Amino acid sequence: MSLFRRNIEIDINPGTDGQLILITTLTDLYHDIRLTLQISSVTYEITEASLDMNRIPHPDCPAIEAKVTRLKGAQVGPGFTKQVLSVLGGEKGCPNLTNLVMLSAPLAMNAAAVLKQKEENLSEAEMDALWQKVLGGVCVAYPRQEGE
Repeated sequence: MSLFRRNIEIDINPGTDGQLILITTLTDLYHDIRLTLQISSVTYEITEASLDMNRIPHPDCPAIEAKVTRLKGAQVGPGFTKQVLSVLGGEKGCPNLTNLVMLSAPLAMNAAAVLKQKEENLSEAEMDALWQKVLGGVCVAYPRQEGE
């Protein structure tokens, strides 16, 4: 029997006007929270952010809800971690929510590539080039190429 189990689920769907809707849920013995991020599939900028907290471990937890909206305008890419930590980190923040943002938001890059593949019916070679562009230098499978 498990002493503690935490489930995190990320669901990404296309929105309107090139937006991606990322819904990330965290459930465990103490939490049932849902983070919703709307991210541009072109610029990777967070255009909307909201949080639903259905079960929380402490009465002060709802104070973090207002901070989530301050993620609006943050861009997934270099410096993103620092931006997220400045909004959600520290003693007035929430490590669980910080982790959810850091886990889900970068997947907008993957989802944007999949969306482009579906919309443009890319060949395998074109998809390989797109993955290189999206993941080059940030993944062992896609090392930075000369000229990048």
